[in-house]
Amino acid sequence: MKKTIITGLIAVGVSATASANPLLNYTYIEGGLSRQTFDQKPKDLNVNTQYLTASLRINDVVLQASYDTGDRDENIAGIEDTDIKSYGLFVGGVRDINDNMNLLIGVGFTETSIDTNTNDDFKTYSLSGELRYLAAPQLELNGTLAVLHSDYTDKAVDNDTNATLSLGVRYHISELISVGLEYTRVLNDSDIDFANGNVRFQL
Repeated sequence: MKKTIITGLIAVGVSATASANPLLNYTYIEGGLSRQTFDQKPKDLNVNTQYLTASLRINDVVLQASYDTGDRDENIAGIEDTDIKSYGLFVGGVRDINDNMNLLIGVGFTETSIDTNTNDDFKTYSLSGELRYLAAPQLELNGTLAVLHSDYTDKAVDNDTNATLSLGVRYHISELISVGLEYTRVLNDSDIDFANGNVRFQL
């Protein structure tokens, strides 16, 4: 189950449609760093990833594509030097509730490969809803609730379903550039959480 969270919620993106508020645009390119923590004894496991996401809004449809790569900095069950890569696609519908708020609901698919001597690869299917709110002229608050189901290549590993809650804040330096921070908690496993920071270029 814990391998599932490594994927995260992956987001994208050609001629675009603007949101009611240009700061709440869904046509962008985003890059960031993420650190996932798994509470376990005798030491916590940390997974560090870098990701790139492209997002495109066409009318009320949002398309997203993403690529993640990373590694884990602690040994698990005798497996060392573990590289992790994932590719994701997402499609959803967005509704502008008012000039300062919109809601995105959609489904995603992510394929993750883990470079170990065991067959740990898996596919993740997700259903998520994201609410974005411009609380001040340049300050955005956002939250995402998601359900993820993972199917493992190794049939000896049980498939699993998890729910996650993400809360974030974003500062818009201009209509073109913003920086964000986000914290995610796995609701049905309090031992797993992760945080990320990113830079977004809106098109």
